[in-house]
Amino acid sequence: MMTATLSLALTLCALAPLQQAPSPGPQASRAAQQAAPTGAPIRRRLPPVSDQRLKAFEAFYDELDLQSNFVLGGTFSSSRSRVQVGLTPLPRTYTVTFTNPGSNFTERVLIGLPAVLHSGTPAPMMVMFHGYNRTEASCYSDAKELFSKAQNRGWYVVAPLGAHRWNYGIDYAQSNIEYALTFLQQNLPIDPERIYGVGFSMGGGGAMSYGARHLDPGKPRFAAIVNHTGGASTALVYWNSMDTTIFNNQSFFGGSPAMFPFRYSQASALDIDPVTFAVDPDTDLIRNLQPVPLLNIHAAFDPNINLVLMTQIVFNWSGLIPNFQTFLLTPNFGTHHWDTLDENTVLNFLYSKTLSTPTEGVHRVLADRDARWHHFSVTQDAAGAFTPFRWNYDALANRLTLDETENLLNMKVHCADLGLDTALDLEVIMSSTDGLPESTTLTGYSVSPLSVLRAGVPTLDWTWDSQSQCVTLTELNPAAASTWKIVP
Repeated sequence: MMTATLSLALTLCALAPLQQAPSPGPQASRAAQQAAPTGAPIRRRLPPVSDQRLKAFEAFYDELDLQSNFVLGGTFSSSRSRVQVGLTPLPRTYTVTFTNPGSNFTERVLIGLPAVLHSGTPAPMMVMFHGYNRTEASCYSDAKELFSKAQNRGWYVVAPLGAHRWNYGIDYAQSNIEYALTFLQQNLPIDPERIYGVGFSMGGGGAMSYGARHLDPGKPRFAAIVNHTGGASTALVYWNSMDTTIFNNQSFFGGSPAMFPFRYSQASALDIDPVTFAVDPDTDLIRNLQPVPLLNIHAAFDPNINLVLMTQIVFNWSGLIPNFQTFLLTPNFGTHHWDTLDENTVLNFLYSKTLSTPTEGVHRVLADRDARWHHFSVTQDAAGAFTPFRWNYDALANRLTLDETENLLNMKVHCADLGLDTALDLEVIMSSTDGLPESTTLTGYSVSPLSVLRAGVPTLDWTWDSQSQCVTLTELNPAAASTWKIVP
């Protein structure tokens, strides 16, 4: 079993492959000089659009100024919620409120528009995750330079509340954020290849957990993440807390990690033992971020040593994952604040990355629910538990290996997205760790195959659905690897 200990963290910390940026100089007074905006909508509204079809996000403003035909304001209807757009006292910045995003909590998002936008050209979007006991507005008040510089580069900046100010990446907070980001991507000219996550403290852990749990190609995904001194292990945060009242609240986790281990793991990038500082290799959602470059930052003398330790362990653990682009910066500051990062370094790092979806080779995923994960749609045997799986796609052999599975009822393979050619003989090798029966469904079969073989012998343990154009292979004995061949 692989472990990451405190000594390992301190040893490997010096091996960061990214050269540390020059110190930006003392900035402790920056936040104190800035007035914190409320972020709440004010009563005055711009005139609503005439056809009530969310055209507030369809028009573009002139690249030279803010007049042109850009109109924003009013209340609009979407398929699931009421969406209200309000003004703020900040430049080119608005508050968007979703009154029914699918959870019991209203979602509020602070959105900064690009200072310059060429009409019709998709722009990058930076999603900022706030710290503990802060709101979406703090992403501007506490990190004004980062927020404003991204806008000045022509980016959208989005800061979601995440249900409430203490969310720690809990599942319903992430559901709120997913709803808001999907809505914005559908209604703004956002470049889907350049959506970035940046989080501080509690938000650093939230950004990593969100990125690891949202791999659906049909929805917003992160092309890169910046983890600034993040609470990567929510369980470790709990055990280090003097007051756990919030965590124990029935509307939150409802108890300790010992009582609800899965919910805490689900909200974390990885689980860290509070005594040994070892990483649990069975619950590390961070494995899902292997194709997502990760920049870790913590001040060299940050007084919050628990968050510093977690940041170092994240860097070390991710560095053990093959082909994971992970970096560490330790600027020479002694405070725990957004301002200890260098804004230009962060923005340059993010912009150098575009979305990457893995295909060929060996890749590992840890699914926590029924959902789309890259090229695969997972249906679990049982909810409330993880479903790990590994895939290896060999394009030359037109072969897919799906193994190391647990808690899996069905795996739907989106063949065209992955690169599998259903017009040719196609091989699927299946095996599981738990030995329970499972099935694999392959898309892209408009006609029934001529035959299906298992271990070289024709079998009847398969079906073809003419409506969905799918072939389903049912493996009743997946403990040992079995090779299936579909002959079209």
